[in-house]
Parts: sequence; structure tokens; C-alpha cells
Amino acid sequence: MNKPDIMAAIGDQLRALHGYSIVDVETLTGGSITAARLGSYERGYRCPTVWGLYELGRLYDIDPSSLLPTPAAEDQGAGQ
Repeated sequence: MNKPDIMAAIGDQLRALHGYSIVDVETLTGGSITAARLGSYERGYRCPTVWGLYELGRLYDIDPSSLLPTPAAEDQGAGQ
């Protein structure tokens, strides 16, 4: 899995979450995740930082790692 694939998968996960508009997210995170930034994440144009994943996980009451794709079988042996 390459970086564009990971970014697209995160975007898919974010779009699947319901409950807040992108403006709501900006307000509820105190501006740490702006509407423009969240839109970029959702479209796969930007990759969230670890802090961004943490903030989104806290906001949606989910484990931040649930926003990340599961490594494909061929990727799991790549570092060995």
C-alpha cells in the first residue's frame, strides 16, 4: 500500500463518520482541524498528523487507529 492509497483510505473512513459537518469539526476542535484541512483529508489530498488522528478519534469517540487502513498481506513482510 502506498501513501496515496493510505490517504484515500483515511478519507473514506472520515466520510463514513456521521454527526458533524466540517464546520462543526473546526469549532469542536478549537480550530486545530480546520474545515479546509478536514476536507483535504476526506478527499485524500492531505494526510493527517498523529495529533490530527488523535483529535478526530477523541471527537468521534473512536480509536484513532480505526481511521488507518489495515496493511495488506504483501505489505506485512516488507520490513523483514
